[in-house]
Amino acid sequence: MPSGSLLRASRCSWSYVRHTLAAELDWAKKLGLRPPLDALLTDAGLAEHRDAYCDAIRALHAQGKLARTWPLRYLIRHTAFHTLDHAWEMEDKDLTAFVGV
Repeated sequence: MPSGSLLRASRCSWSYVRHTLAAELDWAKKLGLRPPLDALLTDAGLAEHRDAYCDAIRALHAQGKLARTWPLRYLIRHTAFHTLDHAWEMEDKDLTAFVGV
């Protein structure tokens, strides 16, 4: 179990991941998807959710429908930017001081 500064760094990283997944779950409702949170906590479950997310976008696009109140192009752009933005934030954090602790 990490301690001290390393523990704070891992908690910080996990908070980004948790926040990003929670937002994605919320936006999935706009596509008619309601995956259980625990399904996203495994690699296979997350891959399955992301496949369903993309399939739902394709299906709505084929029908010319919105993602509830959002245009699909906005949902796609917002999902991608939100995930990348937090990935960049995590990447920008200098965690080299924690290596070998």
